[in-house]
Amino acid sequence: MSYIIAKVKDNIRKYGILTFFKRAHKKISNVLLTLINNFIFFNKYNKQLNDILSNNINKKVIVFYPFFDFNMPNFQRFQQIAMALGKLDDILFFYCTPNNIYDNIFGFKNINNNLYITNQYELLIKKNIQNRILYFVSTDVKSSLNDIKKASIRGDTVIYDYVDEMHKDIIGNINNSQIEKHKFAIENKDIIVLVTADKLLNEVYKTRTENVYLITNGVNINDFVVNYKNDYKNEKLNKLREFKSKFKGTICYYGAFAKWFDYELIKYIAKDKNIGIVLIGIDYDMSLKNSNLLEYDNVLFLGIIEYKKLKYYANECDIMTIPFVVNELTDSTSPVKLFEYMALKKPIITTNMLECRKYKSVNIANTYQEFLDLVYFFIDQLLKKEFDNKLAFEEAVENSWITKAKKINDIIKMKS
Repeated sequence: MSYIIAKVKDNIRKYGILTFFKRAHKKISNVLLTLINNFIFFNKYNKQLNDILSNNINKKVIVFYPFFDFNMPNFQRFQQIAMALGKLDDILFFYCTPNNIYDNIFGFKNINNNLYITNQYELLIKKNIQNRILYFVSTDVKSSLNDIKKASIRGDTVIYDYVDEMHKDIIGNINNSQIEKHKFAIENKDIIVLVTADKLLNEVYKTRTENVYLITNGVNINDFVVNYKNDYKNEKLNKLREFKSKFKGTICYYGAFAKWFDYELIKYIAKDKNIGIVLIGIDYDMSLKNSNLLEYDNVLFLGIIEYKKLKYYANECDIMTIPFVVNELTDSTSPVKLFEYMALKKPIITTNMLECRKYKSVNIANTYQEFLDLVYFFIDQLLKKEFDNKLAFEEAVENSWITKAKKINDIIKMKS
């Protein structure tokens, strides 16, 4: 009960009381609608599944545990891996959705090639399916240790994707059952553990080195190619274009705003009125609002932008950045946006995080002044038309989601 109360308080603080109750009402309504719908249309959905399976004989069937809507505005690792694995000939991927807020899917909806979004998780795990693989994620607070154990008893292969530090700043209050589930997955050698960062890899290596693989985040390059023949326009984009015209150069960050964002660094940069700062994303824990950063005239906050439209906003800016505080939490993070920045072929400046040091196209700033000096260096290069970031694009290609999917598929083949 104390965990539920803490979770409710977290969500009220995050969304505000009115939005919290609207979201809670929609979730409850969706749960009831799902139960009724599944009861009435069970035979229909069962037939749909049988037809899909009969058309995909001998393929490895991956079932993603339902904790995260597919159509969330912040398109992340889970959706990208599902999309990429669904393009492989020998994989059949079922992305199970909880139908929380953004999905309204009943039955099975084909997304691409061999990828289906469905709300039929229970049907999928009760069905007698050979070569079935259950895909769990470390930040999922809905699945239980029992879910993983049952999968093993059924003879399913289990993948546990260790994507981020098990930290309350990322997943909220962590209860004992989540810690037990995580510990079991890390210690059980029969479970395939994927990790996104070297720090997480070394952590798992303290327990075991067998059946553990580094799969960092990546990018779908086509999602970040801007085609000006079909240029996207709207009021927010026009606002950005007007804003950037006032400055010698602009830097841009998109993503979540939370405790790990270095607000003092960006305030330091904002004191230079020749530089415009563009911020895109969600104020995850109200830290952006409380930072007073938005009071600066040369800071433009655009809020949440749909994933498919991000490239148009980023492309208007000169420099992309990840200005995170360096600590144990951020050193355990493989930022998805890093690879997306590479695909944009923009100059990239970050703070000195472990996962950012790996890439030659990323420019590391150790101090606030170093960061500002790098900003001016790249602005001058861009003005002189001397900047060329072919290296960044090459590193983006090396880290495409399809490359990551093929690595995961190779791991599955070894374990089959």
